[in-house]
This record gives sequence, structure tokens and C-alpha cells, in this order.
Amino acid sequence: MATLELLTVSAIKEKMELLHPHWVLKEKELHLAIQFSDFETAITFMNKVAKLAIKQNHHPKIINEYNRVLLELTTHDADGLTAKDFELAQAIDNL
Repeated sequence: MATLELLTVSAIKEKMELLHPHWVLKEKELHLAIQFSDFETAITFMNKVAKLAIKQNHHPKIINEYNRVLLELTTHDADGLTAKDFELAQAIDNL
């Protein structure tokens, strides 16, 4: 299980290289914006992300607007990015 220790700038850069290029680093958060063919597909994806988040006990911000989904990952308890964020991002990439 990942710790709540904040990652260094160099560690964040290393871990970003392992993620799908659609992930974007914005200050203390990882952002992923995805557009699907329709609302139902977007909701199906959101439900899969929710199951991963529950399993990892790490809960992202999930925003839906019709066929678009925005995910924001950060570790609030650490006030920034930790290994937990990247573990969940990688799991999401594997969906």
C-alpha cells in the first residue's frame, strides 16, 4: 500500500512518464479528461473508476457532463501528490 508521503518533483516527472499521455499535471493534481461516444459509456467508465477507488481506498473527484468525464487525483491528507495518486491513475489506465 502506498504511503502518504509527498512525492518530489523528480519522482512526479518519472511517474508521469509511466501514465497515458492524456494525464495532465496541474499544480498538486493529476487530471484526466476523456470524451466517450455517449452518456451511457461515460457512466460505465465512471462506475469502473469508482470500483477501483473503493478497492484502493482513494477517491478522486469525478465530474461528468453528458459524454465527457473529468478525473482529478490528489491526496488531500498530504496536500499534494503521493504514490497513491499514481497507483490509482495506472489502474485507471488499465481499464
